[in-house]
Amino acid sequence: MMWRWESTTQSTKDTKTGFEEVQGCKDALRHKTRRSNGHSLAMIVVAVNVSLMGWFAYFKHGHPWTFVRLDRWLRRRLRSILRKGLHKRGISRGHDHYRWPNQYFWDHGLISLEVAHRALPQSS
Repeated sequence: MMWRWESTTQSTKDTKTGFEEVQGCKDALRHKTRRSNGHSLAMIVVAVNVSLMGWFAYFKHGHPWTFVRLDRWLRRRLRSILRKGLHKRGISRGHDHYRWPNQYFWDHGLISLEVAHRALPQSS
């Protein structure tokens, strides 16, 4: 899916989260969320949170949908790792959301970019 250019009304560089910037974040997270990395979910969440906090600090004034989409994508990858632990193949198939709901990841310490963005004071 190709992402459209997303920005706020401001024209500074740090408020725009374009396709290349999101892909750069995804590439960094892909490396940390490989299905065959052999680490526990707790260790993966700690490593992922470091990248997410840094990326969010730079792009915190971006369009809200950027954070929602990235959160969804990341949870899908984490569910895929958990599926592998059950000796199942592929990415989530619908029932995985019920098996491991979003709250499951939050309980394990994963930060949500969407929640962080909503909690950010929106100044004009």
